[in-house]
Parts: sequence; C-alpha cells; structure tokens
Amino acid sequence: MHIIKSAGKFYYKLKGFYPVVIDGQKFRCDPNHLGFWRLVNKGKFEPFFYQILKKYLNENSVYCDIGSWIGPTVLYASRLCKKVYCFEPDTIAYDFLLQNIGLNKLQNVNPFNLAIGLSDGTIKMASHGGNPGDSMTSMVNIDQYKNFLSADSLKWQTWLEKQKPGRIDFLKIDIEGGEFVLLPA
Repeated sequence: MHIIKSAGKFYYKLKGFYPVVIDGQKFRCDPNHLGFWRLVNKGKFEPFFYQILKKYLNENSVYCDIGSWIGPTVLYASRLCKKVYCFEPDTIAYDFLLQNIGLNKLQNVNPFNLAIGLSDGTIKMASHGGNPGDSMTSMVNIDQYKNFLSADSLKWQTWLEKQKPGRIDFLKIDIEGGEFVLLPA
C-alpha cells in the first residue's frame, strides 16, 4: 500500500498538480497534499460550507477568508464571486496557497501572507499538529511548544485602511482558536 501511495504522489508531482472537483468545479491542486485533496474529492471536507458559499456568493460578491491554509475554500469561492481576499500567516502553507492560486490561474484572488490579529507587528505562532504548514498553526496556547514561527500581523482596521476593499459580503474566519481573541477586537 505504501508503494502505491508513493507512486501516486510521484506521478502527480511529475504532472505538476492533482485534479480536484468541488461541487462540479474542476481545480488543479498542489500534489504535496494528496491525502487532503482526496478527501475533498470524496466530498468529506466541509461539504456543508461549500453549500453555504454556493448559496450566499454570486458574481458580484466579495469573499474574505482569514486563515485560508492552502486554499480549498478560496479556490471554490473564486469561481463564484467577483473578488477574494485571503490571509495565511504560516509561510509554508502560504506557499502552497500561492501554488494553488497559480495552478488555477485565478486573477480575482488577493492573497496576504499575514495574520489578522490584535496588533500591528509580529506575532508568534506554533502548530498544534507539530508541523509548520499543516492546518493547525495557531497563535493561541503556544507556550507548550518549543518551535515557533513568527508572522506579520495587522489589525483588521489597519488592513481595511490600507487596502480599502470596499464591501465584503462574506467573511470566513478559521484561525485555530484565535477567533476568540480576534472577534472581540
């Protein structure tokens, strides 16, 4: 079984992408996250969230994704709406996010390699899963970890003043517990 998985990963790395279908929409995705993209193809990653996006986004919508990781919801939303803003402070995950945006030639997505937090400056982050770039990097409860990441951070208001995005129709925040700190701010 391990040989088959390795061969599949090698094949898609040579090909340069892994084909993914989300609600009938075809995407090219990074081959480094094959296990995850296979779950997406089977409809086992956030199926109800994709239905919500489909219901509430249209060709005039602006979608904002804080904590976009490698971009599964960014990719899908980009096909439904006019503009997508996405934030991923983990530099490893951000590189894969950029790769997925590029593989799909998305012109309506504006990615930012920064955290939206309580202050402008730099924050410490750590992965609760143990590996930078995984989907569990967070800025909360990091004292128990030896390895930290530093990430640039802006307050929401600072980002709004700098970027002037106008109306945002749908805001998704998934920042591994940081929501409890960010939302009151």
